[in-house]
Amino acid sequence: MGQGSGDLANAPASAASAANALAENYRETASLIGPEFNATWAKAMEKMAAIEPNGDWGATADQMYRIFVSDGDEPGEDGGLFIGNGADGDPGQDGGKGGLFWGKGGNGGAGVSGVNNGDAGNGGRGGFFYGDGGQGGKGADADVEGNAVAGAGGRGGDSGIYFGVADSGGAGGDATSETGTAQGGAGGAGGNTGLVGTAGSGGAGGTATAPDSATGGDGGDTGWNGNAGTGGNGGNAQTNSGIATAGDGGNGGNNAWDEHGGDAGNGGDATATEGEAHGGDGGDGGAGGWAAPSGRGGDGGDAVIITGTAEGGNG
Repeated sequence: MGQGSGDLANAPASAASAANALAENYRETASLIGPEFNATWAKAMEKMAAIEPNGDWGATADQMYRIFVSDGDEPGEDGGLFIGNGADGDPGQDGGKGGLFWGKGGNGGAGVSGVNNGDAGNGGRGGFFYGDGGQGGKGADADVEGNAVAGAGGRGGDSGIYFGVADSGGAGGDATSETGTAQGGAGGAGGNTGLVGTAGSGGAGGTATAPDSATGGDGGDTGWNGNAGTGGNGGNAQTNSGIATAGDGGNGGNNAWDEHGGDAGNGGDATATEGEAHGGDGGDGGAGGWAAPSGRGGDGGDAVIITGTAEGGNG
């Protein structure tokens, strides 16, 4: 882990690999354009058929207009079919998508304990062609007497396939147990961006604190393409006795053009009074574009223990 390098000599080879992946990504994306148009048009026909003319042609025309151009106004609702912003999600709910041609995705709702395992909602996709993605929500924290498992952060929304800014993944929830074990939530992955734009950064992993055994959440990987994003840091872990295992850092995003690859997240730190402590591994740096450096690999996490075995993470 943590092998991302800033060595310019390695950049062309890594960029060639990233460019091949990008080309394949766009071939797949291009294949989605036709089905996306067809699905949008089918929704339009369904919505227009549901309009009941009441003799007020002005009101009828306004309803028809809002099918194609409007912002979502209910939690998690998509924007207009052609143009419009998606609405933010309720707790644990995904954000709405932007319109086909333009729009911003709504933010994902924060996780709630007892609902979907505390996992947060994902950020909504920006407009299919142009638009910014929404941010992933934060996973729910868990603070209980028994075993504590926190929720995962939501994934950041993708931007439009041609232009836009993808958003970051949400942080994982923190877990605290009074008598048992604890597992921090994983950070959400950052959204991918299109031909021109900035990829989303990964969310940080949640921390874990428990008397018996604690495992920090892994940081989210970043989106790739455009200006690559940064991986999320792994969560710290702390326990009195037993095993403390910190989360690994997320990987940096790749870049296929002429920009710096995304830096990776650092591994989390592990602390134990007695037993074992294992620091998290740093993530891998993303591949840079043509003649551009790759991203920096993440640092390995520290391990601290009074009595027992301590193993730092790999950088």
